[in-house]
Amino acid sequence: MCRIRYFDTIILIPNLIFLLFLIIKWYYTRTKLNSSKPLLFTVSCLICIVSFVNIIRCLYAMIFAEQTSYAKGITLKLLWLLVRFTLLCTELSLLVFGIYFGRSSPNRPWMKTIKILIISSTCSLIYTIIQAVLEFHGDTRPSSFRITNYNLYSYGGMKFLLISSSIFLIMYIIIFFLPLLCRQHRKYLPIRRSFYIYCFVMVFMNGIQIIGTILNLTETTQYAMW
Repeated sequence: MCRIRYFDTIILIPNLIFLLFLIIKWYYTRTKLNSSKPLLFTVSCLICIVSFVNIIRCLYAMIFAEQTSYAKGITLKLLWLLVRFTLLCTELSLLVFGIYFGRSSPNRPWMKTIKILIISSTCSLIYTIIQAVLEFHGDTRPSSFRITNYNLYSYGGMKFLLISSSIFLIMYIIIFFLPLLCRQHRKYLPIRRSFYIYCFVMVFMNGIQIIGTILNLTETTQYAMW
C-alpha cells in the first residue's frame, strides 16, 4: 500500500506549477530585474525560495514515504520549520516593503532592502525557534488527531498558533485602517491599493486560522476523524 499522503501531493503540484510560472515570468521580465529594481528582484527571489523549499519538503516526504525512522521524522520537522521560516520572512518583508516603498522610492534602495530583509529574517528566526522548541518538546497535535497515524503539522501547537494568528490579525487590521486612523499623516502612508488588498487577504487568512484553532482547542472537530 502506498504511503504517499494526499497532503503532500496537494501541496507539491501547485508549487511546481507556480515555480514554473515564476521561471517563465522571470525569463520574460529579466530586463526589469536589474540593479535599478531591487524591490522587484528581492520579492521574486523570496517567492521562488518559498516555492522551492516547499517542493523539497514534499519530495522528501514522498520519496521516503515507506520509511518510519526517527531520523526521517526529525528531517521532516526541520524542513517544515524551514518552510515556515521562509514563508514568514517573505510575509513580513512584503509588509515592510509595502509600507516603506508604498509612497516613493527612497535613496540607496539596495541598502534599504537589505536592512528590511535583515529585520524580517531576525523576527522570522525568533518565531521559528519558538515554534521549533514547541515542536520538539512533545506532540503538539490536537488531541483528536493523536489517536491516528496522520502526521499533522501543528505549527507549534494550537495555543501558539492561536496567539500568533491573533497578533498578526490585529497588526493587519491596524495597518488596513491606518488611512482612517491617521488622516493627518496620510501623506506618509502607502498609496497603492494592492497593498491594502494584501492586508485584507492576510486578515481573512489569519481569521480562518483563529477559527480553526478555536475549533481544535474546544475539540469541536473530534468527530471528523471517524
